[in-house]
Amino acid sequence: MKRVDLSGYEARYRLGEQEGKDVQFSKLVMLVPAAADLSVSCLRYVALNFVPGSVFQMMRGGCLVTTFLFSWWLLGMRAQRHQLFGFGLAVVGLALVGVA
Repeated sequence: MKRVDLSGYEARYRLGEQEGKDVQFSKLVMLVPAAADLSVSCLRYVALNFVPGSVFQMMRGGCLVTTFLFSWWLLGMRAQRHQLFGFGLAVVGLALVGVA
């Protein structure tokens, strides 16, 4: 598993600690993920009005698939055989529930 590089932040943090300073970061950085989560939650509840609750619950498993794909694509993580097998099972299960 590839480690995310935080060396820039870690270096600033350690340098600030050595100088006795309190290291701050902009809280506006959290605005984009928070807005994305808010929009996803709203769209989920709108979708819940149009499908049965059991189908909605099963389709929430799609976040596993998107997390796997984004970690592979954006973070460059390598998947092992058992992880690929689990990913395949999740896709097949989601497809079966989606078709039904």
